[in-house]
Amino acid sequence: MTISKPAASHPGTAVTIPRPFTAYRGSDPYVFVSYSHADAKEVFAELAFLRDKGYRVWYDEGIEPGAAIWQQTIVERIKACDFALGYFSPVAMGSEYVVKEILLLLKEKKQLVTIHLSETALPAALELDLVAAQAIMKYEHLEAEYFKRLLTTLPASAIEVTPPVGPEQDFRAEIEFRVRKALGWSRELADELTQFGELLGLEAERVQTVLADSLQTLGIDADYDNRLDQIRKLAATLVTSGEITPERRRILANRGQALRIPPAHWESVVQQEAARRARELIAADGAAEASHLLVSAVGEVVPQSGEIRSLLEELEQGRQVTPALVVEPAQGPVAEAAASPAAVEERSARLATATLGEAEIRWIRIPAGLFLRGCPEEFVKYVESEYRVEADAFRTYPVRTEPLDDFWISRTPVTNELYYAFIKATGHRFPAGWRGTSPPFPRAEGDRPVTGVTWQDSMDFAQWFGARLPTRAETEKACRGTDGRLYPWGNQFDSARCNTSEAGIGALTPVERYPEGVSPYGVLDLVGNAWEWVADEKDRLRMTVGASYERIGEIYGAGFLDLSRPPESSAKDLGFRIACNNLGDLKGASLSFDDAG
Repeated sequence: MTISKPAASHPGTAVTIPRPFTAYRGSDPYVFVSYSHADAKEVFAELAFLRDKGYRVWYDEGIEPGAAIWQQTIVERIKACDFALGYFSPVAMGSEYVVKEILLLLKEKKQLVTIHLSETALPAALELDLVAAQAIMKYEHLEAEYFKRLLTTLPASAIEVTPPVGPEQDFRAEIEFRVRKALGWSRELADELTQFGELLGLEAERVQTVLADSLQTLGIDADYDNRLDQIRKLAATLVTSGEITPERRRILANRGQALRIPPAHWESVVQQEAARRARELIAADGAAEASHLLVSAVGEVVPQSGEIRSLLEELEQGRQVTPALVVEPAQGPVAEAAASPAAVEERSARLATATLGEAEIRWIRIPAGLFLRGCPEEFVKYVESEYRVEADAFRTYPVRTEPLDDFWISRTPVTNELYYAFIKATGHRFPAGWRGTSPPFPRAEGDRPVTGVTWQDSMDFAQWFGARLPTRAETEKACRGTDGRLYPWGNQFDSARCNTSEAGIGALTPVERYPEGVSPYGVLDLVGNAWEWVADEKDRLRMTVGASYERIGEIYGAGFLDLSRPPESSAKDLGFRIACNNLGDLKGASLSFDDAG
């Protein structure tokens, strides 16, 4: 005799999903299930799993929502149940019937666990009432971890199947004992347990079924090591051919997602493979290449490993103690420039002034060496506690140590006066907001940072001066020094040292108004006043740093933080400053040096 099961249809499609089993109809404790028929495929697979585990489960078997029998049946089964599961998705939360079921469960004070199949916003009718309910974000868990957590929430009283006795029970007990003793899973342990099950007299197929079932209950993903090894091989291939660029990181992320490897795990593997490759490069006199690879290996989830930090420290020490090569005196204009008094003076100076036409810029030299980057966990917790906001995004700036060569950076952002000199010399277009007067900005605002400029406008000014935009790392070091302080002056925010929303000024101020906000190297206006374009690109956007007079300085002014924008955009609180490797690169600028020696 053939028994056909009822089926559920997905709305708007011809696809039917067979019912996995007949819903429980007795009076013993059972689990009530609320779900949307649109999620039937995923939900039914889970219900079949729960039924195989012996749980009594009631779910509607195709009753048309809204029908009289539906309402009567739902009310009866909710009132009689001991426990409930609510499967949430955007579609389910848009269903008045699912919402009504959940509200009735809450009214009846039933123990309820909500399973979020995907990221789902709760309707207003449920948001407050579900505050105390337990929720499992299925989409954030590996499959084995999810099912383990799900089973721990279900009451034992809802189980009707008697646990197996005899050899199978002994085998399950042995699996749990050996797995817990080994603190993990390995191929060797799998072979040992397989042999043990067969010695107990179980058939080979049953041995593998019981083994897989027990591992799932224990939260062990038996195939995980094999999948992780695929990521390791990919990472090894990528680091062999160069740095971990954003494009390569996207390849790793996509592969990790396909293999169900959490970002924290595959990022750790990338760091391990980068460290291994770096040692090979160091042994082959490729110190510079090794350093760049190590820096690029740190992603947005896992903090820099101790191994990478140690290698970078070794490389920096080696660079500092390596004596200069003794070579024959060079000839020609290049050698003459390197030996010129200006070049010699630049190498020992800390401050300088460069003048090009009507434009005069003060420069600060930032010495070479390691510095501490990223967001400390204490700051994340502080922001979440003090401001009652979700600050997980800050964890995408892991703490790490990085090396930088020495460079020069402008002491302040480029001002209106400086930018006007550039326009008069080149005929470049006006920034947004400037008028056709002379000067095209209020006379009293010449010493304010120029704003209303795009990323390309900033680049054009820098190239006119023979300079460039600073990198993200350069601005962070110029701001935080080497010790990882949050702000130029230390770890405690001080609204008297910068122009942010806390100051209540609500407008741009002169770039030298806050000498108390100076960085360890003497750089000014790095927090607040105006955001600043930097050279770096992120997902086809350009980064800006430093916050502005409109932003909360305690959060957005932290030296590790950046904000990405379209490069063609401009804003009334967005400007820039410039940088260069050597002041000798500046086009035709006359130089004077201070603080020499």
